[in-house]
Amino acid sequence: MKQRKRYERSDVSAPGAHKTRNALVILAALALVLGIGIFALWNLAQKNSNLGDTDLSGSIKKDGGKNIATGNTQLSDHAVTTVLVFIHADNDESTLSSVKLLSLDQSAGKGYIVSLPTDMVVSLDGAQTTLAEVFSKQQSRGSIGVVSGATGVQISHVMVVDSQGWEKVLGLSSVGATQLARQAKDLLGLLHTDMSAPDLLNLAETAHGIGRKNLAIVDAPCTSVAGTDGATQTLVDPEQLGLTIGTLVEK
Repeated sequence: MKQRKRYERSDVSAPGAHKTRNALVILAALALVLGIGIFALWNLAQKNSNLGDTDLSGSIKKDGGKNIATGNTQLSDHAVTTVLVFIHADNDESTLSSVKLLSLDQSAGKGYIVSLPTDMVVSLDGAQTTLAEVFSKQQSRGSIGVVSGATGVQISHVMVVDSQGWEKVLGLSSVGATQLARQAKDLLGLLHTDMSAPDLLNLAETAHGIGRKNLAIVDAPCTSVAGTDGATQTLVDPEQLGLTIGTLVEK
């Protein structure tokens, strides 16, 4: 089906200064959720239909997949929560700008924000295509299953945000705790997610327990191959990804 042209594997990259900052920002945003409290979150959820999306929940239940071991690995017994974050273009919900996989391993006390390539090869109805192509036709609800299938990772939750909203989240690094609290409603309004207010609180508590020093941003380990048309395609390496985020262990 494909003729292998070249093989490149990216090891877990050491986080640079901007990646470290972004990791701290995301943890700060989750800490903000923790600081708001369950009752305030519940009140916000009642006013914000973007939280607790039942269609997204149904898609995750149907297509969220499961962790898959490879020939050299086996499933770990770690308690790992994953959040798939789709970032689409401003004013265009069908154009995928970037994809993140937030993984929180409570057992190991580690967390990763994995950048997945939008041109990663996925399988849809028995045919190979790219994640960006699937997203353009089916948006987030129809893209969960193909991501799980291509990565071998079970998806626990999904978040959807536009590029401008994502930049606003990253911009929270320059504000203090008081201003963060004031922006809580706007911050939650940027996110479209299956998670309810209690789910968000649980996620924040998990991230808070892992801590800033143990949260890193990495690029997904990938393999480059040549398709039948000669164009280079990108395959995520499920084995290395699973070993990185803690869903798999070596035999």
